[in-house]
Amino acid sequence: MASGCGEDGHCGLLAEEAVSLDLPDVSSTFADLALFWTKFADMNAYCDRLDHLIARLGVKTIAPTHGLPIADVKATVPKVQAGLKAAALLPESGTNEKAAVAAAS
Repeated sequence: MASGCGEDGHCGLLAEEAVSLDLPDVSSTFADLALFWTKFADMNAYCDRLDHLIARLGVKTIAPTHGLPIADVKATVPKVQAGLKAAALLPESGTNEKAAVAAAS
């Protein structure tokens, strides 16, 4: 869920090494644009379950299928969760509105 490879020299880094990466913002944007269901779900319950599974399974590293690997689970996962929770509280912005705002900037 963290940054793509080509952004800001993040390729080959761990999420914790990408100092310019704003994980809550990236996670919030991703949730808004790709995980629309988060608008209708209690993200606290999902995040609590994730915390439970991380503890139960003794997760030390997370290697997502897209994004940077997470080596410091205790420090980094809460940042991702903060973004997911924030996005769930915002009205859906839609990709067309975001594209127009980005083009105007």
